[in-house]
Amino acid sequence: MENSLAPAFVRIESASAYAPHVMTIPSVPLIAAVGDAPPYFDLRGAEIDVNVDTAINDFVDLLRPLFKSTYHWSSYTVFEQAGVGDEPVPVWSAALTQVGTSAETREDKAWQQTFTFRATDFTLYKLVLLDSPPAYGSERQVNISTNVNYEALRAYIVANETWIASRGGGRPNTFLQLSSTLNEKLRRSYRMN
Repeated sequence: MENSLAPAFVRIESASAYAPHVMTIPSVPLIAAVGDAPPYFDLRGAEIDVNVDTAINDFVDLLRPLFKSTYHWSSYTVFEQAGVGDEPVPVWSAALTQVGTSAETREDKAWQQTFTFRATDFTLYKLVLLDSPPAYGSERQVNISTNVNYEALRAYIVANETWIASRGGGRPNTFLQLSSTLNEKLRRSYRMN
């Protein structure tokens, strides 16, 4: 169902030099692991299922070059949700230790970058990055292939073996745009003029 986090989702906790942030990402269903081990993402079609810890660390590693060295990731929690309106149940959590690596000189404070994709079920998937310096400035981009780090993130999200899902459950498969703007809520929170 559109705009649902069911059947599973991931919350990634991080912090910039200015504030803590939480990123919520809808995912494919989970497969429980045997014993005290992370579950697996049940990937679509004939794709080989992937360990959630490996997948999330790989994803965060792709985010690192988009953030300055004052940004760090601290942990993630994976949830299952039986259906819309059902209570999410945490099933796995682990620490993260990654730190941003961007050498971008543009300002990062209160900037929001939003990657928008169309999914196979024609719903949208949006990835929002907060306090990330916009390498393309404030101009809307429909082609990000000129930046190797942005392109690597785009390719990961639209890959056949992605664990990421739209809120409709579809696989993000068409990049639509990258928009960058100052986030007014963050500006007020940071007491910026």
